[in-house]
Amino acid sequence: MLGVLVGLVLLVAVVAFAVLLPRAHGSVDTDLPRTLPGGLTATDVLDDSQADPAAAQEFADQQRELMASAEDRLEAVYDVPAHARTYQDPERGAQVTVMVVEQAAGPFVPDGPPVDPSLLGNARNQTDLVEVGDGTCSLIWQQPVPAGEPITEPDPQAVKCQVGGEDSTYQLIGVGITAQEAVELLEGLLG
Repeated sequence: MLGVLVGLVLLVAVVAFAVLLPRAHGSVDTDLPRTLPGGLTATDVLDDSQADPAAAQEFADQQRELMASAEDRLEAVYDVPAHARTYQDPERGAQVTVMVVEQAAGPFVPDGPPVDPSLLGNARNQTDLVEVGDGTCSLIWQQPVPAGEPITEPDPQAVKCQVGGEDSTYQLIGVGITAQEAVELLEGLLG
């Protein structure tokens, strides 16, 4: 009887080390909240204020399915746990998707080569790479601004930012927000 009891204790210890320890290894809470500062609410949360409850439920279900698919693909590529969630604030026209990969951040590659705009005859290229706080962002405008023309569109059409922690990488792709706002959201999630 004592042998069975010792065997059971050893089995529990093996399971704890094999299953629970790897999950605790990251020790970073990477679950994404239902809301973010600035009035952004997760799109997979049922919006009770909609006129058509069935359509609202269908939309929330679709958003959950899309983000589950994104998480599966991120996990397949990086072989680490990943989380993704889309948020929006329809009143201000802002929408962001946050992705977290439980892996230390590597280099952030922009959406286009970050060359000096003057080399292309521009006052501003269509994309730019900038550092904002502890983050790196790719800024995306609708079109470049030729040299000599005024820059009338100060805020980018879209931003893609990354902030990295010791055990995780947080990325955000968004419209209707600035790079500063994006990095602040990511820094808040990173904690």
